[in-house]
Amino acid sequence: MSVDLSNAERAFKDDPSPQNHSDLDTATGAYRDQLADIPNNSKHSERLGEEASRLHAIPKIFPGAKYVDLPRTPNGANMLDDLYEIGDDGSYLVVEKKGPKANLNPPRLGAGPAANMMVKQGTRPYLETIFHEMWKRGGKDRQLAEKLFDALEDKKLQYVPVKGKESAGSYDGSVLEYFKIY
Repeated sequence: MSVDLSNAERAFKDDPSPQNHSDLDTATGAYRDQLADIPNNSKHSERLGEEASRLHAIPKIFPGAKYVDLPRTPNGANMLDDLYEIGDDGSYLVVEKKGPKANLNPPRLGAGPAANMMVKQGTRPYLETIFHEMWKRGGKDRQLAEKLFDALEDKKLQYVPVKGKESAGSYDGSVLEYFKIY
């Protein structure tokens, strides 16, 4: 519904023809019937990626994975999207959650072992940067970062993106791939 409404809004803005106005009215009505007064924005797509990961992909591909509640940062930066324990041997799964049309974030300046480098999501230097930032915050973040650095060093860490899929504005499963970090 959100995608249909956004497409109709764009079409009407580009060409305010009677047909596009009618299509916009139809899409607006369908959206309101489904989602009432919830604003139409990118958060729907973001939530689709989050739910696809947590409720579908991870339980299916990693049965028994235990969700790790991560400390949150005030602005959501320098932290992992999701983390799971996937074994009793210190193995972990780091998940990048993405909506259907989302891409990996642009490169950023690394820290810790990746200092003075530009690092991208999906790479080992990016993980090392995030783990270093967690370690610097101290407390539970530091304890977790130490475990994650050990898991990375011992090749007991997997790193995956999970991308929600949609078809005609409805959930259509998810895609999970593996990043090569070793």
